[in-house]
Amino acid sequence: MPDHLGFGRSDKPADPELYRVPRHAERLDALLESLDLTGATVVPQDWGGPIGLCWATRHPERVAGLFVLNRTPILVFPREIPVAGDGPVAAMTTGIEQRLKEHFRAKPVHITWAMKDVAFLPTYLETLWLDTFPETVRTTAAGERAYTDVPVTLADEAGSIRTKS
Repeated sequence: MPDHLGFGRSDKPADPELYRVPRHAERLDALLESLDLTGATVVPQDWGGPIGLCWATRHPERVAGLFVLNRTPILVFPREIPVAGDGPVAAMTTGIEQRLKEHFRAKPVHITWAMKDVAFLPTYLETLWLDTFPETVRTTAAGERAYTDVPVTLADEAGSIRTKS
């Protein structure tokens, strides 16, 4: 799991342009491409979702499967909202959605939808994920941090994605 610029123990430059979602995605792309990964199971979670999904959908040949946690295609960092229009985040998320449909329908994709998280409305699930990935798991016992609310369930589900790929 990378320590993105401005988070955790990484540097925290003053320039706000360095923290834009597309810039984070560019840095992750450079890192992961330098590692020459193949057969990766990508686990985009919450705010890191658009960053991880951006790399996965740009390099589907390197990805064995996706294990998505609490990620709606339209949520991004608050300073990047709204995502509608012609901005870089709107273009990025539109591209992610198109590439997910194009490259990942036949790959193992597990989406855990935390039904207790107020940001992850059932409407988003029904309109944004179920058409492409009808096997989405609805985790009714999980809230914003599904990985701490139901860790055993998620560990079992994550293991199953490796056996499918």
